[in-house]
Amino acid sequence: MSDELILMGEPSYLRRLGTLCSVLCGVSVLLGVVLIMLDPGVESLVATLVALVMTVLGLALSRR
Repeated sequence: MSDELILMGEPSYLRRLGTLCSVLCGVSVLLGVVLIMLDPGVESLVATLVALVMTVLGLALSRR
């Protein structure tokens, strides 16, 4: 167990922020995939890839 859970009993704000970021950006990725299927373009692909990267970074932050 991490020291944070032993000492404080609840997750820090940074972990909560990471979780929120991963959830919101994950939803954006799903919407981006639908957008790419409806209207393929470079802008849609780039925006979806950026949202995917932010999702992964948010997951990494929430796991620390």
